[in-house]
Amino acid sequence: MEALITADTVDEAAIREKSAEVAAAQADAAVLRARVRHDAFGVLTAEQQARAKELRAARDARMKERAQDVRERRPRGHGRH
Repeated sequence: MEALITADTVDEAAIREKSAEVAAAQADAAVLRARVRHDAFGVLTAEQQARAKELRAARDARMKERAQDVRERRPRGHGRH
């Protein structure tokens, strides 16, 4: 994909085709993650499920906080374009 994007000429059809392939693979991965999570939760007790949800929420909060810290440290004008 990177080679297509940085090529001397723009091949829009090839970029769109490769992008569609990447999107399809990402969708397949998301479905697989959902199925694995569902199956794993099916063998946990109610208490274990609740604890897993608590741990997930705590992890998500830490990740959100770290992302905010990074945004606050990034100098103005040096972000993504």
